[in-house]
Amino acid sequence: MTRIFAFLMALFLVGTASSQDVRVFETLTRSDVSTEQTAQNVSGMLTAAGYDVLSLRDVGTEDGCPGSVQVITAWHPAGVDDVFDLNARTAPYALVERVAIFNDGTGTWVSTIRPASLLRTVFLDDPAVDGVASARRMRMRDALGADLERAYGQERGRGKIGKTMGVMAGGPFDEKIGAIAEAGGLSVMEAADRIEAGFEGPEGDWGMVLAYRLDLPDRDLVVFGVTSDEMEARSFSIVGSGSDKERKDIPCAGTAYAPAYPIEMVVRTEGDAAVVETVDAMFRMKMFFEDAGKWAFMKNMTMPGSLASEMKDRVGQALAAEAQ
Repeated sequence: MTRIFAFLMALFLVGTASSQDVRVFETLTRSDVSTEQTAQNVSGMLTAAGYDVLSLRDVGTEDGCPGSVQVITAWHPAGVDDVFDLNARTAPYALVERVAIFNDGTGTWVSTIRPASLLRTVFLDDPAVDGVASARRMRMRDALGADLERAYGQERGRGKIGKTMGVMAGGPFDEKIGAIAEAGGLSVMEAADRIEAGFEGPEGDWGMVLAYRLDLPDRDLVVFGVTSDEMEARSFSIVGSGSDKERKDIPCAGTAYAPAYPIEMVVRTEGDAAVVETVDAMFRMKMFFEDAGKWAFMKNMTMPGSLASEMKDRVGQALAAEAQ
């Protein structure tokens, strides 16, 4: 009886932990210096804590916003096996962590994505996520000396994201990964080199650029971070303060959502071809901006498709250009 009771309690506790409501983002700390200096300080602290900093870039904002916004992308080698052990297919979309530094007129803030929210979605509500997410969160908080934990963004009790109005962009994460290009006869690294060369500068309506490149040769993978000033500024304008009523009167409140970008683009091998994949654009918007509300999504329905088309075209051109 004792063993049966212990087993049932373990199941109960796992279910309870997995169903805890968690918001998408959290503020880690407040700084009394500029965003630029804070970003440099954060980058140094991450490096000292064993993170590999991939990029530090200015983020696009609306005209007239106070201060600048910067995003740091980094990954920690200690966490790679943890995520691949959960699900090797979806793991590349959970490797890189993003830290935003922004000034909204009330101070300079450092914020990031709450690991539990992201990992639950990427790893399909696997109960094992909770331990991995907790370790990742504490590693980041310790690295940056976090003294705040103010949560904001969409609140979810599970990772699976439902469809808006029953039809729009919901479902399991792994079903939202799709190929946007294929390069037969090329290795992953060869294809990645061509893509990198093809994204040297902003082009097209959105002006997409590569924020970072992460090579994982032992897993035959390359992860790119793709972003654009226009995409960032437009997204922040649409979401505003989201569900955060305390920030509704703050100008450019949407800059707090800056850790949503860049977008992951993965190059992997499939058969004898290098395949370039990314997550459905509307679905990814819902992952990070769902608390903008249904009406905001309806009014901007064409934006994700436009972004996806431009990314696909740029990748296709990059792969073809070197082949000629």
